[in-house]
Amino acid sequence: MTLIKVSALNIVEGVTQIIEKHGKIIVLEDDIITSPQFLTYMNAALNYYEKEEKVMHISRIYATHRWHYTTIFLL
Repeated sequence: MTLIKVSALNIVEGVTQIIEKHGKIIVLEDDIITSPQFLTYMNAALNYYEKEEKVMHISRIYATHRWHYTTIFLL
């Protein structure tokens, strides 16, 4: 088995264990920078949509393009 497959399996296993224990998880990639409000937003969104079966993913993107700055909320 390759290192990439082992790493992917470890991530899936770790996420599964956390969800089984706590019922939800916030997963971040290793190469991002979050804002000071990130965890407040994510925890509020997780709590707000916790019982909503149609929502399976919550994310926030702050995208910059030249001089134009936008914040995009995806649910």
